[in-house]
Amino acid sequence: MTVHNTVLTNFIAAREYTNEYQDNSNHNGSHNGLPLFLQQAAAAMALLILSPFLIALAIMIRLESKGSPVFAQIRVGQNGRRFKFYKFRSMYTQDDPRWVDVSKMESDRDGVCKKFKQDPRITPIGRIIA
Repeated sequence: MTVHNTVLTNFIAAREYTNEYQDNSNHNGSHNGLPLFLQQAAAAMALLILSPFLIALAIMIRLESKGSPVFAQIRVGQNGRRFKFYKFRSMYTQDDPRWVDVSKMESDRDGVCKKFKQDPRITPIGRIIA
């Protein structure tokens, strides 16, 4: 199966899953879970409790290597909606002297994407948080 056919098959399967999900959800905006204000209150409390750990992690990442401790990426969500996704950086940046160009390295698996059992781009803290 070619890469094009694989991508097309995955796209069709994802579209069918999305249609099934939408058919099983309430279209009037209501939901069967916790009320929205309770969800938001729980998220705010969790963020408040975890904030010292998250700040310490950001400082450790910043001290370990150059660049921002937070990595941002555009991702595609439900119904093709694009959103910015933030996470802690686990790899060296290109301007860091320890960064390795993996384009010429041999992948540890077959396929389009390169995967490495011991990726040289990942920082020591990145190995823990990844």
